[in-house]
Amino acid sequence: MNFLSFDIETSIPVPFKMDWWNHPELLKIACVSYHATNMAKPYVKHMPDYSDFTVSKAISIVRALENFVDSGYTIVTFNGHKFDFRALGAVSGLGDHCLNLSLNHIDMWANYFMLTGNRYMSVSKLANLINMNKFQGMTGKHFPAFWANGEYEKCLQYSAQDAIVELALAQYVQDNGKFPDRVSIDRLLTVGEIRSKYGEIFSK
Repeated sequence: MNFLSFDIETSIPVPFKMDWWNHPELLKIACVSYHATNMAKPYVKHMPDYSDFTVSKAISIVRALENFVDSGYTIVTFNGHKFDFRALGAVSGLGDHCLNLSLNHIDMWANYFMLTGNRYMSVSKLANLINMNKFQGMTGKHFPAFWANGEYEKCLQYSAQDAIVELALAQYVQDNGKFPDRVSIDRLLTVGEIRSKYGEIFSK
């Protein structure tokens, strides 16, 4: 299976305590990164002047992801159903397209939660167990502050490392039949398969 990891970073904090996905004016995409099984390095997409994504830029990302899927790639994320695809759908205006992409992609957070009931596991904790450390000196929570401070190169490196780590984690789980903390799994399921098997497990 050819995986394509996909990750979004925002230039301002997301108001998670409200239904932010219904308020595109509150979402400002700074960059999008993706990395594939047969790519030499991850790609990080951003506006030439480091401004927030325009609608047309966000649409181009949706189209690119759809093209990857049509070419045989399976998109993988960590919590992408609840965040990344919702954010991309809100900014691009292509919510239906992004929902379709999300239902047919593998959300590793959802797979882990389905098996353990633990909604607080992070990609960083799992990656550390296979010596795939996340970018040092920054977290997604602090990304907007670094971006606002003009530390664009550091932010882009962080985003690229996110894509690398998520791809490596998906590959590890597929190859070993378990997560790095030894939680066994027969195979990674798509969001649509999880919904069919377990119902809607995703809270707001």
